[in-house]
Amino acid sequence: MIHTNHAPRIRSLVQKDERLTVYIRIEKELTRLTKERKEQGEFDLEEYESALLDPAIERVAGASLSDIEDDKKFDTELMSRKLLYQHWYYQTATKYRLPTIRIIPFLLRLLR
Repeated sequence: MIHTNHAPRIRSLVQKDERLTVYIRIEKELTRLTKERKEQGEFDLEEYESALLDPAIERVAGASLSDIEDDKKFDTELMSRKLLYQHWYYQTATKYRLPTIRIIPFLLRLLR
C-alpha cells in the first residue's frame, strides 16, 4: 500500500512522464478486459498477450486519437500509436522493474 506521504510524489511523477501515464492506462484496460473475458467465460492466460494486451493498447491508442475524424488518418495514426504505446509499455515495465504479461504464462507453468 502507498503511504500518503509518497502519493503526491508518485502523482507528480506520473503527470510528468507520458510513458508512465500510458502504462497505467494500458494496465487499467487490461483489468477491464480481464473482467469482461472472465464474465464471458473466454479467459485463457496462455493467450493473454494477444487476447488482452493488444486490445488494451488499441483502446488506449484509439482514445488518444478521438479528435481525428478522417478514417484513413485515424487508421494510420492508430497503427503508429499502437506500436509506440507497446514500446512504451515494455520500456516502462523494464525501467520500474514491473512485471509484464510476457512472463505470466511462464510463471503459471512453473506454479502448476
